Amino acid sequence: MWVSGIVAILLFLAPTCYVIKYFAFDSPPEIAAVSKLDLTVPSTASGADAQLKAYQISQIAIGNSALLVQDLQKDPDPIWRARAAQSLGRVLALPFVSFTHPMEGLIAKSALSTAAVSDKDVTVRNVASEALHGVARNGAVIERQ
Repeated sequence: MWVSGIVAILLFLAPTCYVIKYFAFDSPPEIAAVSKLDLTVPSTASGADAQLKAYQISQIAIGNSALLVQDLQKDPDPIWRARAAQSLGRVLALPFVSFTHPMEGLIAKSALSTAAVSDKDVTVRNVASEALHGVARNGAVIERQ
């Protein structure tokens, strides 16, 4: 009886560890990284800024997915938004992402589903929808009603 009580308390407090981890350890690096993303770089640009942005979009891991979410939601260029959606789908399809980074995964899936439904560009909607299908083949997806 005593052991089951301890186990119940630990299971009850387990989500608290994720919240503490997210706000204490994950948020500051993400905020710093998001401030470095330049949303004014057009997809037709060349040079160091365009190369940096293309590299960021293709190499970002789930820990800094806020960069991709911001790019998907706010970039005026539909090509960058489509690249961000594709990269988010690639990152979310990795095994165990939902367990290791639950908050980031939830925010990224929400941004993808919003883009798949309401982005003003058809290509971005299609890419976001395909990314969600890829995530659904490998794990859970937020269901929109």
